[in-house]
Amino acid sequence: MSCILRVVRADGGVARWEMEKCMGGVERFPCEWSRLTLSDVTHLGMSLRHISLQSASLFHRATAITQLLFESFTCHETGVPVCPLVRVFRTVPVTELSEEDRVSVDRRVAESGEARSEKVMQLIGTYGLHPGWCDVSLSSTHRCVPMNATTFPVQFPTLSELMRVVSAESRRVFEQTGDLVARERVDGLLYVPDAANSPYISAQAEFVNRYHIRSAIGFGGQFRDGEHYCVVMFSRWIIPQSVLPLMRILSLNIRLGLERQESCERRCNDGGAKRVDDSEKHTGPRRVGSCDTDIFDNLLGLYEQMVLQQDVRLQQELARVVEQQGVIEDHAARVQALNRQLLVAGEVERRALSRDLHDIVATQLVGMIFQMQAVLDVPTDGREALLGWIEKYRYELLEIVQRTRELSFALHPASLERAGVVVALERLLREAGRRQGWTVESQCSESVERVLTYEESVCVYRVTQEALHNCEKHAKATRVGVAFDTCGDELILRVIDNGRGFVRSGERGAASDGGLGQLAMQERARLINAELKIESSCTSGTVVSLHIQLGGRCEGEGLTRG
Repeated sequence: MSCILRVVRADGGVARWEMEKCMGGVERFPCEWSRLTLSDVTHLGMSLRHISLQSASLFHRATAITQLLFESFTCHETGVPVCPLVRVFRTVPVTELSEEDRVSVDRRVAESGEARSEKVMQLIGTYGLHPGWCDVSLSSTHRCVPMNATTFPVQFPTLSELMRVVSAESRRVFEQTGDLVARERVDGLLYVPDAANSPYISAQAEFVNRYHIRSAIGFGGQFRDGEHYCVVMFSRWIIPQSVLPLMRILSLNIRLGLERQESCERRCNDGGAKRVDDSEKHTGPRRVGSCDTDIFDNLLGLYEQMVLQQDVRLQQELARVVEQQGVIEDHAARVQALNRQLLVAGEVERRALSRDLHDIVATQLVGMIFQMQAVLDVPTDGREALLGWIEKYRYELLEIVQRTRELSFALHPASLERAGVVVALERLLREAGRRQGWTVESQCSESVERVLTYEESVCVYRVTQEALHNCEKHAKATRVGVAFDTCGDELILRVIDNGRGFVRSGERGAASDGGLGQLAMQERARLINAELKIESSCTSGTVVSLHIQLGGRCEGEGLTRG
């Protein structure tokens, strides 16, 4: 975004050609509050410090810094700036103001009725959505703000609070006011996560609501001459608390971008020593000597290079991890699809085999029985021995038919399709109880039929079948029960026995067929997004439970069988 500035002033107005010169060669790296990283701040800091080499005017550098911040913090999807207004202030003694600014300050002080303050907060850089926000000279309210004891905090609460935390000693305090406006002070940071109704932003209707301001952040520090600088950024996006440590790094780079040129001029000028002495007399000893600038720059350059190299390595490693994760997920999906195909294919084969056993084998055997019965009905002489053999074969064939029907039902229960899962479970339990002599109990609700899909019905049947098979083979139980009903937002199947329980590393879990059976139950449950639980004790028996989430289904939403 570019703004044409029409006013040229010697005391801070910025012309278009001067701004373009100041911003020339400065790289811009898009940043986003929710995704801000140390690498982003490092790139942005390099650009901010580069500004100091482009212009000798503090006003030019400050406005260039606000423009860079305005254009850097954008929406990731659209690239639109998310900070409608960015401003930079500094404290200045009233005696150092221009004549025009002193007259303006005196007029405002006279209107307030207070004594003139020794210092003012001077707007040295501004950039925003409107052309009037991009020129310091066009701001009549914030251009020079008297720092009076009473009117300053009331009329300019953001600047007042920011100056307080910037000038205070480094500390970390988190406060929460009665109106739920959070403020965090971290070494000169003012953090307003919720701008709406914040006591630190007075222009609610005409600024916060109109431009959809959601958060604000202010930071600053102290120049070598003892004066302070402050940066205020208003954002349409929520500024997360996690970026606060990165703002300290950004603040340091802005300070270097603002005052570095003056340091270079003092160092290179023959009369620099005298000016430095005057500065020290006025503000006390300098915190960092100008002779240390080259060393600091070299160390900072090495730090930035290391950060950028580490960021490249981390990005490459992340790309490899993402690629490997994709391969793993692809393989897992293929394995799951293969397992589903195997189970589906098994069901298809079982259904075909069941149909053949019932329609061919059983039918033929029944025909033989009728033929034998016809032979028995024909009276002949001396047929006692023959009748004895025929009767024996007849009973054997009846047993074959019964066993064939049981095998057919075990492979694919036709009643599961015709009568539903409840009838199929009851018949399964009843047949197993007859074979083993168990006392059986069934508590299956018919209402489950209306919400259960056919795939889920098959899973319920197979899990019950495997659980009863394990009970027959290992448990030595005398009482077995099956319960199937809704419980809250899930369907729960339970197969309970009072037999000899087991532990996973014990005799029952160690059996190869039992282990495979449990794996098959687990896989069937996973394919319908259900949860299988097996609770067992060597003294109290075993409970196999299958939990199927209803997921908001209503009665009548079960799929058609078959």
